[in-house]
Amino acid sequence: MNKKKFLKLLEEKLNILSEEERKDIINEYKDTIEEKVRHGSSEEEAVADFGSLEELSREILKAYKINPDYSKKEENDFKEIVNEGENLIKKGAEKLSRWTKETVEDFKNSNHNWTLETVFEIIIKAIIMLIALGILRIPFYFIEYLGTGIFEMAFSPVDIVLRVIWRFIISFIYFLTCIVIAMIVFRPYFSSNTKNVKKK
Repeated sequence: MNKKKFLKLLEEKLNILSEEERKDIINEYKDTIEEKVRHGSSEEEAVADFGSLEELSREILKAYKINPDYSKKEENDFKEIVNEGENLIKKGAEKLSRWTKETVEDFKNSNHNWTLETVFEIIIKAIIMLIALGILRIPFYFIEYLGTGIFEMAFSPVDIVLRVIWRFIISFIYFLTCIVIAMIVFRPYFSSNTKNVKKK
């Protein structure tokens, strides 16, 4: 391996360090290689004297009190976030499914006398609810924007994946919130008579 390739790979391995620290280290190794070349070694021989690039980068990171396996830890943390997200989605889907089935059953069992007034009441409530949900989207938008801004600081391509997952989670929570609000607003129209029947 020649000097240029060695220094490039070493800099990539040390990307967790600040730019200033990386430059200092790279310049130090560059000077050492050039010194050895001046004394008759080839670039390849000078680079080979440092041993394994993997081991060298680990030793440098340890000297800076950084866990050399930070990238593996990051990978495990990412997998953990994905798994938690999947579990959250599954639980949300189960609750939504259960709630929908209950509402459908209530509707089937209700003997509601639908009048024109009731229909207009439902329409007016639906319009008000849509406006309220539009306003409710604003804080969700800011939370989504804040999260994507934070995840942009992660390493590529992890940052893209995290941003997509974050947007999906926030959209899913907003969707669930909309469903819950709709059910709270309209459930009385489907279940009030069922309760009356049970009382009788």
